[in-house]
Amino acid sequence: MHKHLLDPKFRDEVLIAGSESTLPVNLNDKWLNLLTSQGDDYRDLKDTPEDIRITELVAAVFHIIAAKKTEQQIKLDDDDLDTYICIYHMELIIEQSRRFQGTQHEPATMQTVLLGRDLGITYF
Repeated sequence: MHKHLLDPKFRDEVLIAGSESTLPVNLNDKWLNLLTSQGDDYRDLKDTPEDIRITELVAAVFHIIAAKKTEQQIKLDDDDLDTYICIYHMELIIEQSRRFQGTQHEPATMQTVLLGRDLGITYF
């Protein structure tokens, strides 16, 4: 598979499943771990984008943006997209921590996702 093509299983199992399917709380462990790993790579290697594969991560972010902005035209510049990817990555990490380590953070909802809600955690 070409490294920049969207995984058809991700499309079929997640993106087609509905507007809330890309919320971290609704991802199965496989997709949660993959998206978190892609977020880690993005954070660590974003200065050399040709070296990273973040296709599913970007698709998930756009999926959420589209669901949240159903009545508005979506316009994003690179800085906006970078911010949304970083916030979504943090939400993925929080969900992993909640799911696998039992932390007590509330999961993101369609109303709170990508808003950079304050959980007392910093990304950088």
